[in-house]
Amino acid sequence: MINTLLQILHYATLPGAMGLVCVLFFMAGERRRGKLLFLNLSAAVSSNLWLKEFFKVPRPWWGDVSTAPYLAEGGYALPCLHTQLITAILFSIALSSGCRPLRFLCALGIWLTGAVRVLTGVQS
Repeated sequence: MINTLLQILHYATLPGAMGLVCVLFFMAGERRRGKLLFLNLSAAVSSNLWLKEFFKVPRPWWGDVSTAPYLAEGGYALPCLHTQLITAILFSIALSSGCRPLRFLCALGIWLTGAVRVLTGVQS
């Protein structure tokens, strides 16, 4: 059950899923918010690619594959694309919303994504 939830979180924070969120906002009639989400998503992906080229921090389990976590990924660990994308999207939603409970849920979502990535061993 937990592995299924972690896989859902893992796939929900990929660029394609985040792009779908942007499209859904745009199609739901909130064109201004949809454009803001698209802009932040593109900036997050672009900056992530540049930062990975600069830092090149390997995964914590890179030397010993037997210690690889369940959701093992290739590439570099820092910065985490999943955490960066969810932060860009949820931060944009929080900034463009006047609802305090929604802002709190966005902050909680940002924190939970980072925490789950560290707890599953994919990030350090």
